[in-house]
Amino acid sequence: MAVEEAGVSERLDRLFTPTPVAVAWRDRFVATLGAFAGILLTALICTWLMPGREGAMVLVASMGSSSVLLFAVPESPFGQPWQVIGGNIVSALSGAAAVQLFGHGPLAAATAVSLGVFGMAVLRCMHPPGGGASLLPVLDTHGSAAATFGFALFPVGFNAVVLVLVAILFHRFSGRAYPHPRGRGQ
Repeated sequence: MAVEEAGVSERLDRLFTPTPVAVAWRDRFVATLGAFAGILLTALICTWLMPGREGAMVLVASMGSSSVLLFAVPESPFGQPWQVIGGNIVSALSGAAAVQLFGHGPLAAATAVSLGVFGMAVLRCMHPPGGGASLLPVLDTHGSAAATFGFALFPVGFNAVVLVLVAILFHRFSGRAYPHPRGRGQ
């Protein structure tokens, strides 16, 4: 019995113990600064384009997770320009289509995410935060523009383009390579 308990304890310990990461503190600081700059510039531009309360609303929440990939792990294949821009747009379009087909609810949510995954796979722009972008139209039950196809271009596509441009400039000055060249077979 004690051996069995020790086995369970070891498995739980492996599941919930953080994996050691060999990331220098400078790189952690650079990633933090980059995420700050990317989101700040995106929010400021959106606020400038749409003054008033609506400006804050056009900063798409999934851009927060996109910024993690762009600034903390810019070498990730999921954080390259086509993946970020295409993945977010395709996913938002999938969410709008799901709302048109099924309204708001569990079936629409499942359809939105699955269509987003399929679209990203077909167009080779897999971007995990796209899953969040696909849910935005479904979760918008107040009838704002999120459930329309235009929402995929503005603000979702626009936010993604701004973040990618900030990432390109930021990494140029930080000394980190971005975007990364494609390997064979990608």
